[in-house]
Amino acid sequence: MSKNTVKHKKRWRVLDAAMIGFLLLGIGVLLYPFIQNSLNDFLDQQIISYYQGKANHENEQAIQQVAEMEKENAELAKKGNSPGVNSFNQSVDQKKTPEKQEVGYYKKHTIAVIRIPKISVELPVFDLTNDLTLQKGSALLLGTSYPTGGKSTHAVISAHRGLPEAELFTDLPKLKINDKFYIDINRQHHAYQIEKIQVVEPTETKSLLIQPGRDLVTLMTCTPYMVNTQRLLVTGHRVPYVQKNDGKRPVQTSLWKKYGIFIWIAVGILALVFLGWLLYHFMFLATITKQRVDLRFRVYQKDEPLVNYQFDLKNASGRRKIFRDGEPIVLTTDETGLASIDALKGGYYRLICRPDSQKSFKIKLQKPQDQRFTFIFNKTFKGRREFVEKIEHIYYS
Repeated sequence: MSKNTVKHKKRWRVLDAAMIGFLLLGIGVLLYPFIQNSLNDFLDQQIISYYQGKANHENEQAIQQVAEMEKENAELAKKGNSPGVNSFNQSVDQKKTPEKQEVGYYKKHTIAVIRIPKISVELPVFDLTNDLTLQKGSALLLGTSYPTGGKSTHAVISAHRGLPEAELFTDLPKLKINDKFYIDINRQHHAYQIEKIQVVEPTETKSLLIQPGRDLVTLMTCTPYMVNTQRLLVTGHRVPYVQKNDGKRPVQTSLWKKYGIFIWIAVGILALVFLGWLLYHFMFLATITKQRVDLRFRVYQKDEPLVNYQFDLKNASGRRKIFRDGEPIVLTTDETGLASIDALKGGYYRLICRPDSQKSFKIKLQKPQDQRFTFIFNKTFKGRREFVEKIEHIYYS
């Protein structure tokens, strides 16, 4: 083999390794949003579980909190509400990623849970609208009613769309008139039926005002997708909550959102194991191909050496010939039945019998330190009587 050929093969090994690295990097970049979204879902479920567990214990603090919310809602109904859209607009325009907070921060500010079965959404509702809360879930808009329900209340719940790390209200445009969404607050469950869907300017608040005697909740997010120059408002009015139908949680929410991150972790571990095996295999092949081993074996039939018996040396699959000095390698037995080739590069090969190409066997260098090739005979080789005799008498010199 010429020096140019050796250099060419080494160059291809480096390129192969680089391509594998870039492929894995590309896969990682593509999967990042899905993994981040699953992590965000998992954290949301932890917050929701904590809130629901606290509410189920009927502790005095939770009851007092709802009473205070209802009191403030009554004040808003008398004076009129003034939706503070600026806090949401500022968060939409914010380019910086906010500093992360501990889970306890979000648990402290959770006042309810919103469920939208049609688009498999289940999010905590925070009592603050800022960059932190809008990265993790939904937030009550400042100056609007708390989502406790009741006459002359209008809660506005906002959330982002199109975040790479969380879906949140990304699928809100899929909702239609008469679809339902639900608010769980303390131990109460409120159902709302959509009556109006509209697109407005970011500073428009008329549609968010309290309507005397009505119990309304509006879901607000950005539109168009990733452009965010306007606001999508989905408004629902209170309807009776039917436990049998409305109490069902979507399967995707109850399973994938809880355990999706663990599936990704398992996939990640398997990917690392596969990558480790791939690198080991690549390095192993690179090591054994550096070895040069003499291949020698004798072929007998009925205790008589086979003379001028020929074998083509090909790659492991048997599809490509192996060359030396520009010529394909053919091993021919001498008068003693010996076939040999000196300084054969370590690796996996297939020896194919010239009289019948269907009869062949593999040889391979199993370990870098081995001084001879190992023979592996396939079923086709063993299935013919004349070859059984040959197999029994093939041995290393």
